[in-house]
Amino acid sequence: MLIVLTGPVGAGKSTTSVALAQALRSPAVSVAVIDLDQMYGFVRQQDGYGDLTTWTRARRGAAALAHALFEADMSVVIVEGEFFTAEQLHALVAPIPSTVVRHFFTLRLSYEHALERVKHDAARGASKDPAFLRSVHNDFLHALPFLAAASVVIDTDPLTQAEVVACIVAAVLNQGANIVDCPTHQ
Repeated sequence: MLIVLTGPVGAGKSTTSVALAQALRSPAVSVAVIDLDQMYGFVRQQDGYGDLTTWTRARRGAAALAHALFEADMSVVIVEGEFFTAEQLHALVAPIPSTVVRHFFTLRLSYEHALERVKHDAARGASKDPAFLRSVHNDFLHALPFLAAASVVIDTDPLTQAEVVACIVAAVLNQGANIVDCPTHQ
């Protein structure tokens, strides 16, 4: 099973991915998490995170790593990062065998909640800058029509991280696949 988590900066993609992996892991289920930002760091040729060619390489690298993990009998691979266009998503899923079940989730939150989250995160750099965060959040809002068509969009503003994980687990395990109890965006 491939689970893709996307959303704006501050949405909780990394934290949710790790918690989701813990929730799904069992003696019979092995789970790996691939962080697109880390893949970017592996292939980056210069400082910063703005090079589009490097992002394409990072997405292709994430796809290759996911494919290799499935070949090595990994049960679930969670990939988290920005997949805001059909091309970006295709770069990830195209190499994955069609026999792998795919789930795509978007974690949506308001700019105000994102700003509050990142300002308390010591590991954040440029994303703490309100102007930078607003710009990235606007990119997310422009991508939302595509994301709403391609994924389950979960409004995370009113939810705890544990509730977000429970929503995703319920959806991927088909326990209420329409995730009625989770605030979703139409």
